[in-house]
Amino acid sequence: MTPWPSEAKAWRLLRILNKEGANLRRQANIGPYAFDFAALSRRVLIEIDGRIHDRADVKALDDEKATYAEKSGYSVVRIADDDIWTNPDAVLDRLRAILFGETALVRTPAPGGGGRGRGRSG
Repeated sequence: MTPWPSEAKAWRLLRILNKEGANLRRQANIGPYAFDFAALSRRVLIEIDGRIHDRADVKALDDEKATYAEKSGYSVVRIADDDIWTNPDAVLDRLRAILFGETALVRTPAPGGGGRGRGRSG
């Protein structure tokens, strides 16, 4: 399967984090749901959200996926695809904090207001 351009760009960024020890992989299945990227040993799933994720039907599926993942012990991080292109350093910094820091996050919102999610830190 050919990745969307934003997912391909995200993977190039995530490979930087892999060199730092993140151990991220593409396309992880958790139960019946597929997630764009995962750090399974850290129980973190990453979704890259384009504008289609603003649609009510897609948002409902995203929420269903996130709920399933959270009940299975994972945190779901949503990143707006616009941020992958316009602010890659902030995306890397955010993911470093999540993957290597002490921040516990569930359904974190994408920076810059893109994408969606209900965030909570601490």
